[in-house]
Amino acid sequence: MLGTVPSPLTDVSWFDLPAVLRSGDHAGELDRLRQEQPMWRSDVGLHVMSYDGCLDLLRDARFHQGAPGLLDDAGISDPVVRRQWLTALLGSQPADHDRLRRLVSPAFTPRAIASLRDYVVGRAGRAADRAVEHGRIEVMADLAIDIPPAVFCRMIGAPEEDAGFIGRLSYEILQIFARDPELAPTIEASTHELMTYVQGFIDARRREPREDDLISSLLRAEEDGERLTTDELMALAIEALEASTDNTSSQLGLVLHTAAERPDIWAELRRDASLIPAFVEEACRVAPRIVCNAKVSDDDLTHAGVEVPAGTPVWVTVPAALRDPSAFPDPASFRLDRETKGQNLNYGYGTHYCVGAHLARLEMCGVVEALTRRWRTIEPIGAPELDVNVGVVTVRSLELAVEPAD
Repeated sequence: MLGTVPSPLTDVSWFDLPAVLRSGDHAGELDRLRQEQPMWRSDVGLHVMSYDGCLDLLRDARFHQGAPGLLDDAGISDPVVRRQWLTALLGSQPADHDRLRRLVSPAFTPRAIASLRDYVVGRAGRAADRAVEHGRIEVMADLAIDIPPAVFCRMIGAPEEDAGFIGRLSYEILQIFARDPELAPTIEASTHELMTYVQGFIDARRREPREDDLISSLLRAEEDGERLTTDELMALAIEALEASTDNTSSQLGLVLHTAAERPDIWAELRRDASLIPAFVEEACRVAPRIVCNAKVSDDDLTHAGVEVPAGTPVWVTVPAALRDPSAFPDPASFRLDRETKGQNLNYGYGTHYCVGAHLARLEMCGVVEALTRRWRTIEPIGAPELDVNVGVVTVRSLELAVEPAD
């Protein structure tokens, strides 16, 4: 453990991050590092491994999300794309962020999105019925990649048949978290394509507002007479798409793989659907979509006894934190009755807690509910194909064998 005298960043033990990400068990490797010490250093910054340490970092007002650094690392130079990211919740300044969050949050409360549940269950049920005919399903192509963008289309009043188009753009844009400049042209082109698409719905809702779609709600959003600017409206609509499609698709894939590896749990869910929300939370704990979430400071400072130069990424290391026994007793066990002080850091914390978290949970719970009604058992067919980078896990493919229920 580091002493009370601040230590230089270079005194923190170094680990090979790319090797961990390629290991095939990045979550286990990061957790093993946490068991040795609560902080490590890699070529991309300082990694906080313990749950309490991650929570302290997320609470520390001296740090912010570091969107400019993300854009720079990803090679994003297009000024329109940069402005879109820096206007949205992820990249806005604290005062703007808090105002935007207050304006957009009412559109994502459990009550506001409750009407989408039956749509999710119905769409997932139809996919499950098709899989029964073949005795197997490619989860990502036939289910997980389809539902979140279809839900977004329904939220903005877009045609259902546009879901594939929306899903593709979301996937391409969110490659920004790989921080690979070679992907920048695709990210920038897809962002422009999506902005043009969303602008058409903004223009239509300005002419003819509706009562129950996301863009109309954002157009009506007001605080002390202040409304969203056009740039803010566009940025928030696109951020809602990005947060609720590719992120949820891959987390849903990880949740279903977790279920397929635990046939006893699947049987419990079939007997008692009220356990599904607890299952989804526990599955997200053991197999989180988020790997590391960067926080940065504009000033030199000391954090947890370490001197952190301005602009150094300090990473919330989610898989390690969610396996910390100080917050999650007996973390190796999968428990539907888990009582814990820990929170699901997949969605951040505090003022940067994801506004779409309720929607993501609704979608994942709705899908699991539909599948447990129709499939007696599920089993993995081989290992899932995953892409893992410092930011996120993307599920490329996941095949399951399914046995129909009576």
